[in-house]
Amino acid sequence: MKRTLATFTALLLLGWTLPVRADDPDDSRKLLETRRCCGCNLRSIDWTGANLQGVDLKNSDLFGAILTAANLSQTNLESVDLRYANLQDTNLLGANLRKANLALTNLSGANLSEVNLTEATLEIAKMGGVNLSGANLEDSDLRNVRLQEADLTGANLQGADLRDADLTGADLTGANLTGANLWGTNLEGANLSEVDLCGAIMPDATPIQAICPEL
Repeated sequence: MKRTLATFTALLLLGWTLPVRADDPDDSRKLLETRRCCGCNLRSIDWTGANLQGVDLKNSDLFGAILTAANLSQTNLESVDLRYANLQDTNLLGANLRKANLALTNLSGANLSEVNLTEATLEIAKMGGVNLSGANLEDSDLRNVRLQEADLTGANLQGADLRDADLTGADLTGANLTGANLWGTNLEGANLSEVDLCGAIMPDATPIQAICPEL
């Protein structure tokens, strides 16, 4: 894990720049014509402000894609590779991102309300000010994620890995954090009202068991 984080850190210092191949024009055309393109090569494509509501992109490669302020509500992005993509201010309301890889993705200010992010990878993602209200992040990888001032009200974070995450000022009212790993997490100024921490590991590595008699 240390080697992985060291690699990510080095890439961050380089401005998240990686050599990537261009998207496949045939795949781009297929999506625009049919609104369905599963397993397609859409690397580094620029769809700034595009309306892609309800499209099916399951298993597609969107590495480094630019989707700033795009409408991706109700889209199927299951198992999609979105590493290094720019989704700032993007609307992902109700999207399916199950098992998607969003490591090092910029999601600042995005609307992720009611999204399915179960088993998704969001390691070191930029998520400041995002709306994750009612989102399902069960068993997701949120290590080192930046969630400052994020709205996580009613979110399901059961079993999520939040080690070393930054949740400064985040609103977690009514969130489910049962079994979550919060070791090293910054919760300064966060709202933890009515949060379920049963079985969670707290920032100081203390396991919460006193309020979980069933454990």
